[in-house]
Amino acid sequence: MKLLSLTISLLFIQSFLFAQEVTHKDSIKLEKVESLIDIGKYEQALNILNEITKTCKNNFFAVKAEILTARILHENGKRLEAIDELNNILQLSVLNKNPEIKADTYLVLAECYFGMFRLEKFKEISDTVLQLTRKYQIKPHYKFRAFTNFIRYYAYQAQIQNGKPYLDSANDLYKNAKKEEILKYKPLIYFTALINFDRNYDRYIILEVVSKTTKLLKVKKPFTEKYDQVNLWRAIGNWLMDSASVTKPKSNLKKALSSTLLAFDKAIGILKDYYPSNQIDLVYLNNLKGLLYFRFGLYNSSVKQFSLSESILEKNKIPIESFTYAYMNTYEWKLGVLDSVYKGENLIKRKEHALLQFQQIAPSWDEWMEINKNQTLQIFRNFYVNNAYEFIVHICNDLYHSKHDAKYIEIAWQAQEKAKYINLKNELISRYNINSNSSISSLKTIQKLLLPNQAIISFSDIHTYIESTYAIVITADTTAIFRFKLNEFDKICANYNSLLNDLTSYKKLYFSSYNILFKPVLPFLNNKINKIIIFPSTYSSKIKIDMLISDTSGYNTFSSLPFIFKKYKITYDFTFQIARLRKTIKNSDTQNSNSLQAYIPEYINTEYYQLPFFKATSHYLKDRYQFKVYDQKRATLLNYKSNAGKAAILNIMGHSLTNLNSCETLSIAIDSSKEGDLKFLTPIEIIKTPLNADLTVLSLCESGLGDDMITNGYFNLVYWFTYAGSKSCLYSYWKLDDRSTAFILERFFHYLSLGKIKSSALTNAKNDYLAQTKTEEERNPVYWGGLALIGDDSPILITENKRTDYWYLTLFVIPLLFYFNKVRNKIKLPRKLP
Repeated sequence: MKLLSLTISLLFIQSFLFAQEVTHKDSIKLEKVESLIDIGKYEQALNILNEITKTCKNNFFAVKAEILTARILHENGKRLEAIDELNNILQLSVLNKNPEIKADTYLVLAECYFGMFRLEKFKEISDTVLQLTRKYQIKPHYKFRAFTNFIRYYAYQAQIQNGKPYLDSANDLYKNAKKEEILKYKPLIYFTALINFDRNYDRYIILEVVSKTTKLLKVKKPFTEKYDQVNLWRAIGNWLMDSASVTKPKSNLKKALSSTLLAFDKAIGILKDYYPSNQIDLVYLNNLKGLLYFRFGLYNSSVKQFSLSESILEKNKIPIESFTYAYMNTYEWKLGVLDSVYKGENLIKRKEHALLQFQQIAPSWDEWMEINKNQTLQIFRNFYVNNAYEFIVHICNDLYHSKHDAKYIEIAWQAQEKAKYINLKNELISRYNINSNSSISSLKTIQKLLLPNQAIISFSDIHTYIESTYAIVITADTTAIFRFKLNEFDKICANYNSLLNDLTSYKKLYFSSYNILFKPVLPFLNNKINKIIIFPSTYSSKIKIDMLISDTSGYNTFSSLPFIFKKYKITYDFTFQIARLRKTIKNSDTQNSNSLQAYIPEYINTEYYQLPFFKATSHYLKDRYQFKVYDQKRATLLNYKSNAGKAAILNIMGHSLTNLNSCETLSIAIDSSKEGDLKFLTPIEIIKTPLNADLTVLSLCESGLGDDMITNGYFNLVYWFTYAGSKSCLYSYWKLDDRSTAFILERFFHYLSLGKIKSSALTNAKNDYLAQTKTEEERNPVYWGGLALIGDDSPILITENKRTDYWYLTLFVIPLLFYFNKVRNKIKLPRKLP
């Protein structure tokens, strides 16, 4: 019996030792595989991995082998296959027992999405890795890799302040890393992230990083990762190309060109030698060389590079929807070279071919943008700036003015609506019953709907080398398309955010804008036309078109200026499709509430000052129109979220924050429930509170200013309230004065009660204000011209309580308050509100 027990024990020990030996051998094999992958010998690596997967079924080594196989697929450009493999691995229950292997899986998956420029997915997966490190306290290099990914994400999004904390955390971890573990930190990816980040942050630091990195690459160990070197040299090349763009002495141009080409050629050389099947990364690098040639005026060399990329995409049948960014770079940048290389009929044929290419790309681009949308606010932040539809507008403008064929205006119109629709469609699909595949009304259909006195002007922008704004004009009997250079816009809009206190600066800005934006349209507006609907783009939304002036000669006072609103009634909207659907819903809506609500916080112990005139207006609305007023401690986020959705008219009076670089940070200072503890109504809170309002009045400064980073988006506070369901919004283009604005709002509601359409009510209210002014200073448009209407223009049925007609007293009281306040406080007019 003892002999049997001894024998069994020996056999158990022997099997345990054998298992340990096998485990040790497999561990050594996997380390060897990682080294082979690092130096680009992936065929040898795959042979070893196949052996491991055959001998080690359903254990950690087999899973690790599958992860490394997916990494090989990724580095050779087969990212869709790699993603499928990694998603299958993530379904295995064995991963729940080993969080480090789970983190390894996610890190490779993140790289796949980064390689496809699916940045939101890349960020999401990187965040998952970070959560794993915090939950399980796994090795520090996993946290470092997650931080590095966040640095890369914010570098590409040009959101440097958001990325800075991750950069600081990563630096701390890297400084304290053990030398024997440094390879696990993927230092070349880290240096690449630093270069991309510092391109937007600190160009002096980047010199030090590039110098240090290039020296390390000359050392054989430890930095041997070939694929990471491709991305590193691409980042260095991008930085050098930026520097070359600002090189002024001609003697330095040749040197700048050669050093940048050297960086790109190093990346291409590594790619061709070690990853010949990775054609998609080769396209990216070819395009960068083409862009470099273009910037240096070597147009023939440039077009050859883009043509090479084009042939690679077509020959390898690379799916558009997966790598749309590569397609866009190829066709977009090639388009920029055509005018410099081809002439006459040859040029027209090239552009017709380019139009077909962009029409082919556009539907996939739409899908790709949908995948990449920012999940936190359900919108897509278009950091690439342009989309395929905008290029279609650009090409059609050129072809129309070359061939004078009206079909190009039709194609441009469809594309322009689509370009705006991409940015607006997410929640608006459900709000306004828009089918994502619904067809856009043709120009002929729209012309039949327009009355003889109506016209539409729809603007769109395109950036990069083209830098233009386009306007499509539609009347009942004409259509036209125009192009305006954005550099002209930049000159006249340099101070568009400033209050124009003096007549000279106002005349200069708004007459120049008139000549660029409106004068070319005049030949297509017959004498019958007196109403214009504007669909602004990002750039055209900066200028309040109804406040343009048609002349300056002999006009020496604000009151005499020939504002175009005196001839044309102008309203604004997002797109024709949304405007029409919203009107249809408005006409069929029989269940809307009669609740009228106003919110007027009291800014106690905050950086914001009180608004006594708005407060008086809130009492006026309560007494005259039965508004439910939430003021003082009742103006809370909780009350807004609980009640705003029931309002037929919603009026918010107060202070707001604007940001031309981020639509996510727009907000309204609203919650005054506790002294000194001010809260904000943010876009997230706005869209989480569905509205049924016929009208939202935003008595807030600069509520019409929005995000410059999103082309053709109208991403301001107005957008978010429309997104939430409001059918129209009254908003401001510039800083408001609460005295004059309060007067105009009271008159606006009075005219609404008489059954006037909203635009007429606003015009009449402004005229009433001007009629009671006593000084030229009071007639400055700063006081009365900033308010505008977007959305449905139909009348709203509200009842005015006329038991006490005291409103006319304001004709005398407002100017007196205006004067005494000026004398008492010695404030230089106009008073400005943020």
